[in-house]
Amino acid sequence: MTTRLNQYKILLTILFSIILSACDKPTYPAGKIEESVLKLCKDEYKLDNVKAKIVGSTLGVYIPVEGLVDPDLKLNQDAGKKIEDVAISIHRVTTSTDMPLKFYILTARDTKTLGAEFMLTGFIYDVVRVRLFDVSRGEYFQRILRDF
Repeated sequence: MTTRLNQYKILLTILFSIILSACDKPTYPAGKIEESVLKLCKDEYKLDNVKAKIVGSTLGVYIPVEGLVDPDLKLNQDAGKKIEDVAISIHRVTTSTDMPLKFYILTARDTKTLGAEFMLTGFIYDVVRVRLFDVSRGEYFQRILRDF
């Protein structure tokens, strides 16, 4: 019985050591936030014309989209997919960094239709809360400011 207990203690010690060592360094360090968002967009979603900039505690990301709106002046489905891909990249970076960012603003602007723009403004803490199931997805989507 004592041997079994000692084995569990050793196993728990090793497990906690691994977990704590994984928490040492952030995946996306503070000095590389913009670069990391651009790299994710390019490598995973083939979007190479994205721009990113941090001002204060807000990450701003811009993507030009050809055909943002359809002929009925609604958001084009392909453009919506690109916006979603960029938003996922923003969420991945901002939830895995040591930089104390508070907000993100994602701006997609149509390269052909003058004045067509879609903006999302979100609170990064809400991204964390929805992933931890602290708020529902519906509540999370209500907390995002959309401007089209």
